[in-house]
Amino acid sequence: MKKITFLFLFTLNCSYVQAEAPSPVQAPIPASNTQGEIPKALPQIAVPIQETKKTSNAIELIPHRAEYSVKHIKSEGGNVTDVRGRLSVQLMDTGDGWTFEQRSELLVYYATGVSQQYITSIASFESKDGGRYHFTVRTLRNGAEEGIMKGEGYIASSSPGKVIYKEPIPKELTLPVGCLFPLQHLKQSLEAANAGETVFSNKVVFDGSSDTTEPVDVNVVINSIKNPKLVINDPRLLSVDKLWSLQMAIFARGNNNPDPDYEITQDVLPSGIITAMTMGYGEAGFSVKLVLEKVDIFPTSADKTLPQPTQ
Repeated sequence: MKKITFLFLFTLNCSYVQAEAPSPVQAPIPASNTQGEIPKALPQIAVPIQETKKTSNAIELIPHRAEYSVKHIKSEGGNVTDVRGRLSVQLMDTGDGWTFEQRSELLVYYATGVSQQYITSIASFESKDGGRYHFTVRTLRNGAEEGIMKGEGYIASSSPGKVIYKEPIPKELTLPVGCLFPLQHLKQSLEAANAGETVFSNKVVFDGSSDTTEPVDVNVVINSIKNPKLVINDPRLLSVDKLWSLQMAIFARGNNNPDPDYEITQDVLPSGIITAMTMGYGEAGFSVKLVLEKVDIFPTSADKTLPQPTQ
């Protein structure tokens, strides 16, 4: 049974969701689960609205926490009939890098009548120069741990990089010259969009989420969204002068098939905040949509005048 990898921006991962129902017997679905949770990075501090506005056209990622609903769009010939769930991401500025945390909870329904719950948590650090990356990815199915991937990666500008896996099996993996870690790929995609480019193609990206442990090939088509309208809890927190649609085609390395393994369309602000996303999985035959429901903005490491958290 083929497993489906969700690659987010940033990473939307559920690498153990299966295209076919694992069993005709309904497995118990726990009401809640804490095994997949990861520690919170820093206290959440409300930022004054005026502090979030930037006068420069340069791309600057903004520390934030965003919450999304996940809904099934359609199925075409596959065994998945419905997908429901939630996803949250948190990006924090550490000065020399970014910490990223993500938790997704998906309930997948199959044509056989079986439903499966998948919980995936991701905790990572990526240096701002794009040279260092540490990651831990943990997946649970119906409350039982399905897998854990843990390691660290290093990239140099003109020589092959490497990944050192600690779990599930200790090993080293060579990364091709020019490979990017996920936040660096997002930032460079937005810089290309801000410069008026319409494509950002032939990039190799490694995020540690794939059960193959390999990087993937990513092609991005960029479209500017005119007069963007956001439906969130407080749209004044976000600048909506620019919003781009990044249409990404993701291929497994060495895949000679002209059709991508899956496709993602993200609506992204210059701050790196994703406002909406759709994902289609051709072979599995279904698509899902993520809708931003809430966003909180946090201070950057350079902010010196922001209010301190209440004791």
